Amino acid sequence: MLTRSSKLALVILLGSLLGAAPSRAVVQKGETGPAFVDVGRVLNVYRKTQAFAKAQQQFAEKEKALGEEMSFLAQIRFCTPEETKQALAIRTKGETASAADKAKLAEFKKRVDDIENELTRLSQKEKPTDAETKRLQELSTKRTESAQALAEAASERREQLRELDSQLLESVQEEIMKVVEKVAKEAKIPVVYNRTAVLVGGNDLTEQVIRKLGK
Repeated sequence: MLTRSSKLALVILLGSLLGAAPSRAVVQKGETGPAFVDVGRVLNVYRKTQAFAKAQQQFAEKEKALGEEMSFLAQIRFCTPEETKQALAIRTKGETASAADKAKLAEFKKRVDDIENELTRLSQKEKPTDAETKRLQELSTKRTESAQALAEAASERREQLRELDSQLLESVQEEIMKVVEKVAKEAKIPVVYNRTAVLVGGNDLTEQVIRKLGK
């Protein structure tokens, strides 16, 4: 959750939402002039909040679950697509899986050992028969196909993690923006910019925003 590139993306995103300072901002009667927030500093403080820790834990748990799922798929890599679905369904049952289900999983895993052992044996033969050569080609093709299927499965799970990371980034963005809007409204400030867009002047709302984070 929030890798270096993710944090940079969030700073850029928040900066774009807070906007770049124009040459002159119009202030209505009763309102205070434009202000700014140091987005980078706010984000660093937010990373110490319970909300951020919870988001990190959520991402870590998902990452661990997908990693364990990939390890499981590798153990049954010579299953057909239908058998793979069946195996994943049995896996979700955990200890409640029936004896028949557990036997089925054992069968799927044993198939991997059997095929790999046969591949090793056939590939080491100095003078294989035509039938053995054909069998070796079949098994080699099966191994290649299983590797491709695993690569696709890994890619799908990486995409799931990217989507989760994006969702968590959006939630962080929304929470920080809500705090900024609340502080600006209380101070009757119509315009708030990112600190990097302000060269001179402006009211610094960073401390007020930081104090309200996580409350």
